[in-house]
This record gives sequence, C-alpha cells and structure tokens, in this order.
Amino acid sequence: MGVLVKAADAVFAMSHYELVFWRVMVAVLVLGFQAALFKRSLKTPHLKAHIGRGLTGTAGLVLFFYGITHLPLATAITLNHTSAVFLALLSVLVYRERPPLRIWLALLAGLGGIALILRPAFHSGQEWAALVGWAAAFCAGAAYLQVRGLSRMGEPTWRVVWYFSAVAAVVSAILASRAGWHRPSLESLPYVAGIGPSAIVRPTGAHPRLPGRPHLYRRRPFLSDGSLLRPLRRPVAGRNAGRTVRPPASP
Repeated sequence: MGVLVKAADAVFAMSHYELVFWRVMVAVLVLGFQAALFKRSLKTPHLKAHIGRGLTGTAGLVLFFYGITHLPLATAITLNHTSAVFLALLSVLVYRERPPLRIWLALLAGLGGIALILRPAFHSGQEWAALVGWAAAFCAGAAYLQVRGLSRMGEPTWRVVWYFSAVAAVVSAILASRAGWHRPSLESLPYVAGIGPSAIVRPTGAHPRLPGRPHLYRRRPFLSDGSLLRPLRRPVAGRNAGRTVRPPASP
C-alpha cells in the first residue's frame, strides 16, 4: 500500500486526503454490501464509541499518508510501526495492565529488526514530517486500543471496520474537497484500486490478551526505493503443511 500511495502522490499529484478516501471507500462499499447480503445489522448501542474510534483512526491514517508522501518510504513505515509501543504504553495507562518483560523485549526487538531491514533515514528539513509520522503512530496505537474496547463490548470486527471506514470517508472527503480533487484516470486507476483492498485485508485489531500487536512485525517490509523484499520463508504444502522452508537463492 505504501508504495502505491507514494507513487500516486508523485506521479498524479493526488493529495493524501484523496488517497485516504479511496482507501476507506472500498471497505464501506464491500462491508456494506456483505451486511445487506447476509442481513447483518449496522445498528449498534455503542455509536459514540464507534465515532470516537473512527476519528482517532482517521487522524492516524491521514497523518500516516502525509508521512509517506513527505518522507522516504522506509522511514515512514518504520515510524508507523512504533504504534505497537504506543499501544503497550496506553494499555498500561488505560487498562492498568502490566505487560511482562518479555512482551516489552519482543516489541523493542521487533522494532529494532524492522529498523535494521528498512534502514530509515532522515534528511534536513524533514523534522516536521517525522513528528507527523510519530503522531500517526500514536493515533494508530490509540485506535487499536479503542478496537479492544469495542471488542470487549461485544462489537463484531466487521462492524468496527465499517464504522471506522465510514467516518474516515466523510472526514477525508471534506478535507479533500478543501484541498482539491483529482479525477481518477485510466493511468491512476490501478493505483487507486490497489490502495483500496488494504482497508479490508489489513489486520483490524490487537490480540485480545496482548497489549501489543504481535502481527505487526510479520508484514513484508518495503525498501525505500519501492521494491518489495522477498519473503524470508514460504509455506509448504502436503505432509509438511504448517512448516516453512527457506526459498532458493537467487541466481
């Protein structure tokens, strides 16, 4: 997703507000269609909580896209991954949880490993964008904490994602209208279409029993030049299903 966001900004001059809108609209339409198809209700007794989570998540997403368009991609992604640390800290403050030392060590080790792989770099004049990137990570951590709260209230994941996407669509549409829209063209359509599905396939919350996001460090990282790193391991079918083997070396 990050590669497409950066490319759409660089090639077609699309604002990060527009890109946020196109990303979340896919989830609004797809999840809304599924709700109608399977007769799921969008009614909820926790509307205020959904709106609060939606606003927090929207702020995080808008700031994250701003960071992607103003920082090297590796740097923006590395900063965003600190949301796991913010989530752990907020869990201590809000839920009075006391994560064991191994959780903190795992979070810091994962973040350090990502930093070693991506090799983030700052350039002169990018201090403000870096602060925005950290603010995005904080908002993301807070949003994931709110997802946990909604989960404890019994709200299904699909409804949490739909309300977040709906709030984000409204807010980003207003911001994009103020900044100016760019009509999608045949050339830009693949970028917009590629950004959208990530709103559905991306994990939507933290593990209910862990303060951090253990899935966070399992995503494939992107290099700053936009190329995708090869997976270190690949799944094996047959009797060895569930195990992994290293892929053959490149010629």
